[in-house]
Amino acid sequence: MDFIKTGESYDIIFDTAGKTSFSKCKSFLKENGIYLSTVAGLPQFAWMMTTSVRGGKKLIGGLAPMRKDDLLFLKELIEAGRIKSVIDRSYPLAQVAAAHSYVETGHKKGSVVITVIQPI
Repeated sequence: MDFIKTGESYDIIFDTAGKTSFSKCKSFLKENGIYLSTVAGLPQFAWMMTTSVRGGKKLIGGLAPMRKDDLLFLKELIEAGRIKSVIDRSYPLAQVAAAHSYVETGHKKGSVVITVIQPI
């Protein structure tokens, strides 16, 4: 369901996939609402600085540190069968444009994999 079409307002909007933006969501936030983003680039950092000074609705986001221990923990969970990857489609490198087009449709149900085979 597209929450924007409901017309409701929210205390928190948490964008885990970078599918929307603070500028699109801020009108759906309550007075002191927070937009959380796991995908933060230069525009998001600019909004964070602006909203922290002005008050009211805020954008919070950032980049998680990459740590070897975290990757090893994920590896253990995968090997134990506690996490399973969902692969929707796989494309060879030569069809990367088609893969990108498919992802942009917004209909994927899992990861889209690009297969890269190195010559021997």
